[in-house]
Amino acid sequence: MFRVSCGYDTNGRQIVRQKTWTPDKNMTPKQIEKEVNRQAVLFEEECKKGYQSKAIKFEAFAEEWFAEYAKPNLRNTTYERLLQLRKRIYGAIGHLRMDKITPRQIQFFVNSLSKEGANERTGKPLAPKTIRHNLSLISDIFSYAIKMGVVSCNPCSKVTIPKGEAKEKMIYTIEEVTEFLKLLEDEPLKYRVFFNLAVFSGFRRGELLGLEWKDVDFTNNLISVRRTSCYTAKQGIYTDTTKTKRSQRTIKFPASVMELLKKFNIFAARQNNWLPQEYGRKHYQQMTPEEKETIDSFEGGESSYESTMLNADYFIYNPNQEIPSLEMVS
Repeated sequence: MFRVSCGYDTNGRQIVRQKTWTPDKNMTPKQIEKEVNRQAVLFEEECKKGYQSKAIKFEAFAEEWFAEYAKPNLRNTTYERLLQLRKRIYGAIGHLRMDKITPRQIQFFVNSLSKEGANERTGKPLAPKTIRHNLSLISDIFSYAIKMGVVSCNPCSKVTIPKGEAKEKMIYTIEEVTEFLKLLEDEPLKYRVFFNLAVFSGFRRGELLGLEWKDVDFTNNLISVRRTSCYTAKQGIYTDTTKTKRSQRTIKFPASVMELLKKFNIFAARQNNWLPQEYGRKHYQQMTPEEKETIDSFEGGESSYESTMLNADYFIYNPNQEIPSLEMVS
């Protein structure tokens, strides 16, 4: 057993750290003597650097990490996703002391995720991406433990993720996209708008659903991504910042897509009683009888309503209105 004095506490009592090391039964006396000296030096260095091997279990410390680090610093969607990984990880190493967990134990756990039956829902192995998420969570917790002085090293640094079966990505050909957009022509406007934007932008689904009219520049055919629409079971649907700063970007669109978006603007304006600038941005209820009569005559895509709207300024009445009020328009 090694014993190291780490000074005195506020009550004047000596702080002593101790560590037990058991030699391998196959070691010679000379090897044992050499290794004892090495372990003694390592333990003393650890104590000098402030490392304190506490008898805290992985699950207990992981819950501290979730409360002290993850919740205040991670995006809600990331936090919720990591919470879902706990059950499998805790079942494997949650009962073990942080300072006793070895790379070999974590490697065994990671290997088990790539075997048949690892996915309880499908009975198949977990996807390589999911395996990486599990190992990354364990590693992040150990990195935090090092900063907190609980352990001196991260065993995950020596763990290898098994190579999974490479799957070919299913990507539409140009011919398939052309046919898809052609079939959309007979579908409701909301679907035509959404999928044309998706095809020509490459935006993530959450980025598309987070678009607002103020992000659209009809004059220069530009659309900017500034936020994303997210969902968690606890919070429901909410708006958040983009995944990274680099995700905030502006893309130029073909005139055909912008014309489709203009039509959606028109129908959204009709649905919400928004009016073009020439009516002084008045709500329908604030209009004169003559103005109401003009508005009431607007019917269908060929109407004077559409002609008026198409020639109007497209900074519509509520610039904070989300574009994907798509369900409003049939």
